[in-house]
Amino acid sequence: MYDLLVVGNPVTLLRDGNEPGEVILGPSVVSASVAARLGISDMVLVGNIAEIWRDQLIEDLDRYSVPEHYLIGKEQNAATTIPTPVGDTVQVGLSTERIAIRDFPTEFLTAKYIILAPFSDEIDVELTEWIASSSNATIIWDPGLFRLRNNNAIPLMLNRVELVRFLKSVDIVSINASECDHFVGTSDPLVAAELIVEWGARSSIVTDGAQGSILYDGTDFVRIPSYPIDNGWKCWTGAAFVAGLTRGLLQDEDLVSSTAMASSVASVYIELDNRYGPLDTHKITSRQHEILERVEYK
Repeated sequence: MYDLLVVGNPVTLLRDGNEPGEVILGPSVVSASVAARLGISDMVLVGNIAEIWRDQLIEDLDRYSVPEHYLIGKEQNAATTIPTPVGDTVQVGLSTERIAIRDFPTEFLTAKYIILAPFSDEIDVELTEWIASSSNATIIWDPGLFRLRNNNAIPLMLNRVELVRFLKSVDIVSINASECDHFVGTSDPLVAAELIVEWGARSSIVTDGAQGSILYDGTDFVRIPSYPIDNGWKCWTGAAFVAGLTRGLLQDEDLVSSTAMASSVASVYIELDNRYGPLDTHKITSRQHEILERVEYK
């Protein structure tokens, strides 16, 4: 039995043309990498990657300490320009193929926790429902912001029926406040957290940078502070947050304590100069305790 399954297509930063840049990343890779460096060794990453980028990805997964991966390897790929949260744009390449039902061995579904970490629309509602019905795992959904249409990245826009089907199939949703307008039609973290649970998820976490996170479990709203650091943003910090959340849950910590762990991990990830470097677990634990001292129940 695995402790963790991470599902999502990797993303490569591109140089001119289709040449891969120095690193292949994406939410699935970051979640898997951070989880591995937090000590989650019984885990596997599943995703599509085009053959032209496969060798680079495998090298990166080794550098990132990801212990096991299963690459589906479908051929369709796209290069597209996407905006960043700080107002820049980057050129990325990714597989445009969706991950299909039974694209990967069902033995992976024995995992205790499953992170669904798409970058584009590779994880659809049918796959999510199949995973939920075929597994006893706790499913954590990091929805991702973009969908690719005609090789253009556009913000996620799910209709209510499709969104509710997703939410009824997952246990925990972790989403950035800046994505909530596209996701549930409101930028208010409290309202967004409540709607996500009201529409089907067991629990929701809405992260808001230096403002911390709002956790809602259907009964209580809890504000989990962020750990104060000088540089408060790095690409795919949300994926590191989800990995930290999973680490806490695997240690049998409750959801509040695990979210504090996630906030601590995110702060250490942001400060990390070497993308492949180890994570200071003593610092993470110390910061988690400091965060827990400032938790507010609303």
